[in-house]
Amino acid sequence: MAMIPIAAISIAITVALAVSAHAAPIKTPSSLTWENIEAVEQYLKLKPADENYQKVIWHSTVIEGQRKAQSEDKPLILWLYFGDPRGNC
Repeated sequence: MAMIPIAAISIAITVALAVSAHAAPIKTPSSLTWENIEAVEQYLKLKPADENYQKVIWHSTVIEGQRKAQSEDKPLILWLYFGDPRGNC
């Protein structure tokens, strides 16, 4: 079975995303004024759940990630990109 290079395909097990802390949602401000600037600031601040992507366990091959996910009965994300992921599609 051929291995697929990490540059083309990355696998993530999304356990950390599923277990994220569920905080009460903050109401989205409809405008920015001096009266609601604190509410807008609170809305824009990073929450702990915003950084859960850093807790994802990455595997270098599709097979490795698939086996790990299957053995733990966990979901799997297949992230495909070609070239610079920050570039245009």
